Amino acid sequence: MTYLSPQIQNELIQCCELEIRERIVQKCKASGFYSIMADETTDVSVTEQLSLCIRYVDNDTYEVRADILGFVEPKEVDAEHIANAIVNNLDKWGLPLQKLRGQGYDGASVMSGHVSGVQQRIRVQYNVQMHLSCTASGTT
Repeated sequence: MTYLSPQIQNELIQCCELEIRERIVQKCKASGFYSIMADETTDVSVTEQLSLCIRYVDNDTYEVRADILGFVEPKEVDAEHIANAIVNNLDKWGLPLQKLRGQGYDGASVMSGHVSGVQQRIRVQYNVQMHLSCTASGTT
């Protein structure tokens, strides 16, 4: 067996993903609290992808870390489905939602909307008080 087939390569990549994410989650749990950043985009195969990043203080180095937890495909790209995808994956990965202290999203209304955007849905459901809108700056 040479491990060169696409199926074997994808399985090895998935094993690495799981191991890396588990280490990040353990470090995050040890730090006590965390915040999330999320952004959705369409990939080259025209599939909607939601990237989830976590920020926490590493207890070993006392540095603020920002690590990517993974990419997920929301069922739809509306605020309800994106918020559910974030919450469900944090729960699936073992991150307690009561330790979530902040959220960061782009300025799109579906993400940052103060009435029914993703941040508001998570804020109300889990009492997350801090929300930062991350916007790109500069000229093109």
